[in-house]
Amino acid sequence: MNDINEKKIEIELGRGSSLPRRNEIPDRFKWKLEDIYPDDSKWEEDFASVKKRLPEITAYAGRLGGSAKTMLECFNLRDEISIILGKLIVYANMKSHEDTSDSKYQGPVSRVSSLAVEFSAVSSFITPEILSIPEERLRELIADPSLKDYLFGLRELLRRKEHVLSQEEEIILAKAGDIAGTSDNVFSMLTNADMKFDPIKDEDGKEVEMSEERAVSYLRSRKRSVRKAAFRSLYKPYCEMKNTLGATFDGMLKASKFYADVRKYQSPLEAALDGDNIPVSVYSRLVETIESNLEPLHRYVDVRKRVLRLKELHMYDLYAPLVKDPFKEISWSEAKEMMFRALRPLGDEYLSVVREGLESGWTDVFPNKGKRSGAYSWGSYATHPYIMMNYTNNLNDVSTLVHEMGHSMHSYYSRKRQPYPTADYCIFTAEVASTTNEVLFLNDLIAETKDRKKRLYLLNRRLENIRTTVYRQTMFASFEREVH
Repeated sequence: MNDINEKKIEIELGRGSSLPRRNEIPDRFKWKLEDIYPDDSKWEEDFASVKKRLPEITAYAGRLGGSAKTMLECFNLRDEISIILGKLIVYANMKSHEDTSDSKYQGPVSRVSSLAVEFSAVSSFITPEILSIPEERLRELIADPSLKDYLFGLRELLRRKEHVLSQEEEIILAKAGDIAGTSDNVFSMLTNADMKFDPIKDEDGKEVEMSEERAVSYLRSRKRSVRKAAFRSLYKPYCEMKNTLGATFDGMLKASKFYADVRKYQSPLEAALDGDNIPVSVYSRLVETIESNLEPLHRYVDVRKRVLRLKELHMYDLYAPLVKDPFKEISWSEAKEMMFRALRPLGDEYLSVVREGLESGWTDVFPNKGKRSGAYSWGSYATHPYIMMNYTNNLNDVSTLVHEMGHSMHSYYSRKRQPYPTADYCIFTAEVASTTNEVLFLNDLIAETKDRKKRLYLLNRRLENIRTTVYRQTMFASFEREVH
């Protein structure tokens, strides 16, 4: 297949008039979940194995303070099971995300969620038992060199001691995990599987099918009637389900408050931040600082209104570029090359891994009927990273690829260099690698062009990045603080 035909295929898959079904997308544009399990039967084998091994953990109950050797054996067993469980969770969920309207993988997702709750329940004795060990003896155990990989986690247990309940209470909370996640599961099924979006007419008057990603893409159209139609298509089903969505949101709020209350936190916000040892004052200061300095945002929005020559600015006008998009449609192959060039400052090894990842099935590229909306980077300690995209041929989606690759490479190096107990990273630092990649990408585009219109367009993107990353995200934080 020559490059011209490949580009045509990629452009059509990204933004054709109809949304393809999953089986209509060539395999080269799909992630390779068979790298995790070659088939569903192997998943079932690991599922059965984990379920069978759960009672092995309870054999350590009442023995953890005996010696560092016993404690290490318990931790190692828990980690072995947890690593396999992570593979099970990732595989089942990502298979379901390929087509959320297909009920085949809803069952495995539910089953593995229940298995994770069982795992939490049988291992729930560990934390309260460790904290019941006399402090002098516990500090002796923590100082043992054999437990060095668990040193940080054990110190964190001591820090959060006042929020840990009795063994019996911890078991009850662990078993309630499935119930607490119901609101999130309902929201996901409603917005990914059940919502249907009305078709719209594009800039050329051609009717095109809508998905959430396509609607967002058309919100950047220079033609206001297209933006307005895309906005209405996107939010119509949300409005039609507003009572149900409101009820699921209320359920989530109540679950958050319940867990915060029983663990003796002053608020759900404090409970959420304490896991990463972030003071509430840091969160509050961010919101207060931004809300006290809105003048630059207001000036920018006023400029937007004047440049677009609008009497009144609506939500569907916020994402329209102030300068006509000079990049037109960017094929998937072109997107990858743009990313490779931008990430050169990170070194040959980094780029080599990125290239190999894209060539070996890390990424699920194009939207299809029923596919989960949005984009993410995921995986487990025992898998390579995976990136889910809904690529629609525009510069914003190239930036999304660069962003998610930042997450994936962060995970890749963390899992490669760190033992399982310390390989994870907290949400407070999770966006550093991804936003760094975005900055490199935009800097590269600006440096590579002398064209005035392109530079103006890219500078507009930089302003938009500030509006969305600084102001909009803080607005979300303010909203969450209020509703909780």
